[in-house]
Amino acid sequence: MLAAMTGCAVFRAEGGGPGPTRRGAPATLNGIRFEAENGGVNDWGPSVFQVRVTVTNTLPRDTVLELLSGNCAAVIRVYRTADRSGEPLYDAARGAECYVPKVRTLLPPDSSLTLASAGDGPSLDLAPGRYYLSALVTPVGGAPRIELPAGAIDVRRR
Repeated sequence: MLAAMTGCAVFRAEGGGPGPTRRGAPATLNGIRFEAENGGVNDWGPSVFQVRVTVTNTLPRDTVLELLSGNCAAVIRVYRTADRSGEPLYDAARGAECYVPKVRTLLPPDSSLTLASAGDGPSLDLAPGRYYLSALVTPVGGAPRIELPAGAIDVRRR
């Protein structure tokens, strides 16, 4: 589905239900498959986590991809509900400006590349409970942003 969010069109992939999985359901657009996952969350202090997105060419030919890179390659959103409805509790895209080089790469058939959010992740003061992550990927050239479910994290405090 396409939705208007902060002036940008966003394609929101469905899936990544209520289970404790760290991986979300993949989405395929124009023969390119996007799949996001998270690396879990620390058990002490502010919540720190990272998401990664694997981008795979499922077409029988080479494809040129142009995406934002660096700390804007995979931008994190945190939701309280499994369906990721409503306003996110945290949206790394809010107020952020991306002055980063774009990734322009030739991806052969059945080849993949991996994008990642900032390595030290957000440092959020989240109450104990389950949270649902999404990753935003931004194609260059006017295509809508892609929001992918990136699994869930269980925040516990010791």
